[in-house]
Formats: sequence, C-alpha cells, structure tokens
Amino acid sequence: MNGEFYPKKQIGKLFHTETMNYSNEAIEYLEHQKGKVVCLNDTEHEENFELHKNQIIEAFEKILPEKSQFEL
Repeated sequence: MNGEFYPKKQIGKLFHTETMNYSNEAIEYLEHQKGKVVCLNDTEHEENFELHKNQIIEAFEKILPEKSQFEL
C-alpha cells in the first residue's frame, strides 16, 4: 500500500487534512452529498485531528442517522 488513492473527479473528491479549509469543505461535501465517493486523508502534519474527526463524525451522523446492520 502506498496511500495514493484518488477518486475519479466525476464521482468523488479527495480532501487532505493539512489543506486550509479542509474541515469546512469536507463537511459541506458530505452533508450535501455532492459526490458518490469521498476520500478523507489525514497526514502526520495534522494539528486539529480530534476536532476534524468529530466534525466528520457529526456530518456522517446527519446524513446517516441510523446504524447499518453491519454496525449493530
């Protein structure tokens, strides 16, 4: 594994945590379900990992409020 995953631009988007506005852009992308695939890539330079993680979890809980059978 080399960690070089990139979704096709037509169906998804890649977000790097070290990018400015990562959290806001990724949250908006998730909440508005703008694509079929999303890749959320953290790095060793992450300064606000816990904050970003919690925001991502909240966004997923908004669009997927019920657990799937695999999570039960």
